[in-house]
Amino acid sequence: MATHGLPWATFTALLNVLSKGSDMSNLNRFFVAMVVTMGSIGEVEAEEKFTFRCTFGPGIVANWDEGVVSISPGNFGKPDVTLIFDAIDPVARTGRMIGNAGATDLAVISTSVGTTLVEKTGNGGLVLTTIFTEKSLDNGKLSAVMSRHITFGGPFPSQYYGTCERV
Repeated sequence: MATHGLPWATFTALLNVLSKGSDMSNLNRFFVAMVVTMGSIGEVEAEEKFTFRCTFGPGIVANWDEGVVSISPGNFGKPDVTLIFDAIDPVARTGRMIGNAGATDLAVISTSVGTTLVEKTGNGGLVLTTIFTEKSLDNGKLSAVMSRHITFGGPFPSQYYGTCERV
């Protein structure tokens, strides 16, 4: 059974995640939630909660040194690092991530492209992970991309590529 996109539920769920311990201004939280919500309008399959097991590897890292951006190769971590995206509920638009540093709540946005998971980090950064709907790999796994919008002595964004499987 499909239910039509619930933009208000997406907006309030994302605003709730962004508000937890954030030093972002209310106006910034509102605009981030609105932009993400506008992309979530569409059909969502009503189903039970589900889980993805994901591994990320190569990527890129951007750094601004003396005001000039530089891009360099990066790697998400050791090859055996696995992230679990658990209790994903596309109707309630909630979920959680379990990693080597613990667990955290997520906002979930499901579209025809895939499932996007939004994490607000402890210092107010955002981590967006999209697990694409189409199985593009011979092993049946799904392609995924993780974009980290964080700071570390200044803007320090990165993007990593990997695969996920539904478990």
